[in-house]
Amino acid sequence: MPGNQAIQPASGQTVTLNDPATSVTAEPYFLYYQSAGKSRTVSVSVPAGYTVGYTLCYNNTGCHTNPPVMSNTVTLPDNSFCGSSAGFADLWWHYYPPPVPNCKNLTGPSSLYVGDTGTFTATYENGTATIDQRGLAIYREGQCEPNTSAYWNRVNGGVGVQSFNWVPSSAGTYDVDCRAWDSGVSECRGRCYGISPYYAYQCAGTGGGATTTRKVTVLSPVSAWWQVKDSDLLAFGDLRSSVPTSLYFDLVGDVILGTVGFPGVPVYKNSTNLTSTNVSTKKWLVNTDISSKAFNFNSSYFINAIPSGATVNNISSSSIPGSYFASGGTAYNDYYWYVYDGNNNGGFNLTITSAASLGSRKVILIVKNAGLNIQGSINLTKGSGFFLAVTTGNIVVTPNVGGGASANLEGIYVADDKFFSGTEGAKSDPRLWVRGTVASYGGIVLERDLGSASNSTTPAELFEYAPDLELLFPIELANRLTNWREVAP
Repeated sequence: MPGNQAIQPASGQTVTLNDPATSVTAEPYFLYYQSAGKSRTVSVSVPAGYTVGYTLCYNNTGCHTNPPVMSNTVTLPDNSFCGSSAGFADLWWHYYPPPVPNCKNLTGPSSLYVGDTGTFTATYENGTATIDQRGLAIYREGQCEPNTSAYWNRVNGGVGVQSFNWVPSSAGTYDVDCRAWDSGVSECRGRCYGISPYYAYQCAGTGGGATTTRKVTVLSPVSAWWQVKDSDLLAFGDLRSSVPTSLYFDLVGDVILGTVGFPGVPVYKNSTNLTSTNVSTKKWLVNTDISSKAFNFNSSYFINAIPSGATVNNISSSSIPGSYFASGGTAYNDYYWYVYDGNNNGGFNLTITSAASLGSRKVILIVKNAGLNIQGSINLTKGSGFFLAVTTGNIVVTPNVGGGASANLEGIYVADDKFFSGTEGAKSDPRLWVRGTVASYGGIVLERDLGSASNSTTPAELFEYAPDLELLFPIELANRLTNWREVAP
């Protein structure tokens, strides 16, 4: 090669002397003959697409900067030129590769999670050829052909920028390189070049092959998980959350009047994957038999507890904006009672189509013979606002409700059937933050998944205890097991 570089496939070619018949592939090579009065022929093999020339010096090595004679064969005279037993002919072969296209400026992530999409982009150009195809190859670290690639793609295209998407299926370290073709003439690669029988040339990149390769670390996926804050929790069956290492399931409460709060006490009946290490800073975790018979605060309880003197604001449409609850209506003892009956509305569920900013209003929503769909955030003024939603069916939260640095839903949510947190299904959901209480007698279905990168630090659902909502719970709905009264002596 020009510059005396030992680069395949040129450095692996065979040099042949015709008399005595000798062939060598070593680098550097040595050939010997002694008989005078006879010329010899030295030839060299040439890889497909290459051209070759030679420079020949007698008894010195200073001629190799001269322009080569373009041929793969040279005739040497008899050995009289040696002049002594120490004489020699120094014969160099100069290989010139065919025109080669180029790729460069390869960019992309340096780390990925299994199942996530990594996008790699490179610039493709003609180089010394005419590019007509662009490609990208990904192999396990240190591997090349004929090993099986983790990703390999080749598309038609000339000069320009090309992006490729890879979704890894296994954890590990991988080598990525861009590749370019002038079909039928040559191929360049960022790595894995010059390996028999897959001879290809090193892409020039932006100089010396730079920016044509990169390493990617693929990490094991991180499952979605959920978290509570300052909250006790009762699980009548199993209690499970895939809490990442170094994080806690139950967070301490906010600092109030200079005092740091405490985490809650999670209680479960059957089994849990939580441990004293990840449950909370206090390590509180209780396994005990819990009887559900004492807890009968389902929709029937709340429907039957509506005060006889209350003015009920009946909802006549199955689809209402959140602002519907923010103004209007008639209050009873400072609480606004709203009732929706699916039997009076074609059996349709009630859908709240937009955000509700209740401020200091106190709203009680009873949904009978239907479920409740929530498509917007529900917020109130902490300490003065109140919201209670009770349904005989499901409560379904759409995945657009979420994200941000504050609670998305505030209030108490009770469902006879299930509570669904909602998901877009693409592992790109926003976190759902509920400040208040969720009670669902058919089960709570936690559907959200933020994707491994966010899952590693952030819960998909966060439930925060709200003591102010307990203090504002309407007395009409309270379960009074004992009545206290003053009796005259």
